[in-house]
Amino acid sequence: KNSFDSTGKNLFLDLTYSNNIRKSFNNSELQYYLGDFESEYNNDLMKNETNPSTTEVYSFKADYEHPVDDNIKYETGIKSVLVLNNISNKSYLNNIFRKNFVNDFRYRENINAAYILLSITTEKKVDIQVGLRGEYTYLYGLQITTGEAHSQSYFDLFPTFNLGYHFSKNHNLDFSYRYRISRPDYYSLNPFITISDAYSRNSGNPYLKPEYSHNLNLNYSWNYVISTW
Repeated sequence: KNSFDSTGKNLFLDLTYSNNIRKSFNNSELQYYLGDFESEYNNDLMKNETNPSTTEVYSFKADYEHPVDDNIKYETGIKSVLVLNNISNKSYLNNIFRKNFVNDFRYRENINAAYILLSITTEKKVDIQVGLRGEYTYLYGLQITTGEAHSQSYFDLFPTFNLGYHFSKNHNLDFSYRYRISRPDYYSLNPFITISDAYSRNSGNPYLKPEYSHNLNLNYSWNYVISTW
């Protein structure tokens, strides 16, 4: 953090790196009959091994605050996030390695965003916030086992608005609007068919699109203790 002067002009810089490594082992025993249920049952032992699954996240953001006067302030900033995910699964049936059921998926997600936010406080105790954020997203997934590769890219604008009115010291009314995005996780984008047992299959869809939502909220609070919305 750097404070330029006593008026509240501040610059915030943040650089983050995280690395997660996961290993797991799963055994599933399935007993079943063929035909008339009178013959001796069959027994299958399935083993799945995740070794390893790694997720690396690189993140950088910069935010700047600039008060214009006692009632007006604006903020602006940028953020970039890069996610690298590698997952490798091996499958065994009755202790026999199944080379056609190796799940080896590489996934990369890069999100770059910039925003601006204007805050205004009037003499009548009305607080107004208006903001706009732009995001560019690039996704790339490669299923090494099958050679199947998919990519997506899209750009979106997300407006925000907040209006707060203070009737008195104890009574406050707030209205807000947010436009948001929810992206599918990399498991849902992996096209590989995973077999958990003899009757269960699951697979992701690399063509999944993000979900968008409009959020409206009206909230009344008394003494900042009791709220209704």
